Amino acid sequence: MGFKYEVLLFIVLFYIQQIHCMPGTFPDEPFNCNRYMDYALRDWSCRPADLFDMLDDDILKDDVVTGDEFLREAGARCSNETLLASYINCMGTLSAECPEQFADVADSLRNKISMFCDGNDVSEGLQSAMNSGFSFNLNCSAAMDAALMECAKELDIYKNIPGPNITFAVAAEILPPVISELFHCSKRQLELTPTQSNGCDSSWRNILLNLWLRMQFMGSIFVNLSQEDAQELLALVSEYGGTEILI
Repeated sequence: MGFKYEVLLFIVLFYIQQIHCMPGTFPDEPFNCNRYMDYALRDWSCRPADLFDMLDDDILKDDVVTGDEFLREAGARCSNETLLASYINCMGTLSAECPEQFADVADSLRNKISMFCDGNDVSEGLQSAMNSGFSFNLNCSAAMDAALMECAKELDIYKNIPGPNITFAVAAEILPPVISELFHCSKRQLELTPTQSNGCDSSWRNILLNLWLRMQFMGSIFVNLSQEDAQELLALVSEYGGTEILI
């Protein structure tokens, strides 16, 4: 996706989930079921390295990813039972350690995975969206960057998300609505702002989908779209993805 976009996304997610810039947080303390950071770190340590690399630099070597390319990569991940099973089983150990919190953890994992996979197949919603003329040009990253940062400022993410000692209960309460607000804000920003310039020839809907696929990949517990928002996004692209007139 390019270094600039990765840094930008990490900055936003840092304020949302307080993880990437503090890998050594609480190094000598046992897992704490009441501390959100512990779940975020466990999530990242449980993920196989190539589970969510469907938009990596190898796929974008020609600076464009098409729906066919993405579906091929997603299909390889969904059909790989070892990848998904190792992730799910690793996170499943929390059911014994933290039974009161695990139902919320499991729901978040289901939301994340179900956007891409339905069992061993690619989800119907994602297939429909990708088969509706999806194409993302790396030159569109600037429009994506601008929408994301504008929404981060508009929602005052930098001040409204507590620090690394945020409790699991507080995270479960405040992060899902923040992510939903961020999604709807980015949708408004991209819909209202001309995006076809400087070699960018992707529709705003496809730019929006690419943005939230990345957020879905990289976000930790509660930092992913709800089922309702994911369905709205995929339906939006499925309905208009191949018919929009680019300005």
